[in-house]
Amino acid sequence: MNGTERRRFVRYEVRATIELRAGGQAYRSETEDLGAGGCRVAVPAAVEKGTPVWIRLTSERAGAAVEGEASVVWASKDLPCRLGVQFSDEVAELVIPFMRALLGPVPVRTGE
Repeated sequence: MNGTERRRFVRYEVRATIELRAGGQAYRSETEDLGAGGCRVAVPAAVEKGTPVWIRLTSERAGAAVEGEASVVWASKDLPCRLGVQFSDEVAELVIPFMRALLGPVPVRTGE
């Protein structure tokens, strides 16, 4: 993210289990941070920026899982490969109650 870009959603350092499918590969990891618009996650293999992915977020504390489409908006070159994952609008709406189940009544959108 450069100096002129702004996130629409607040990110929190919160761990949730994430299953991520990309290009015929499946990975299971934990989020490094999470917001309604996306998350950061590390996977053991390279995934290219722009790759469409399917994600499933779970946590015992959150109850119901969240799953759906997302895309990789940035990726590190080193392994493990850290990914910036942007959720589809549909997934973003589902992540809000998921996050609040984990964190309580926290601001979700920037400026709230």
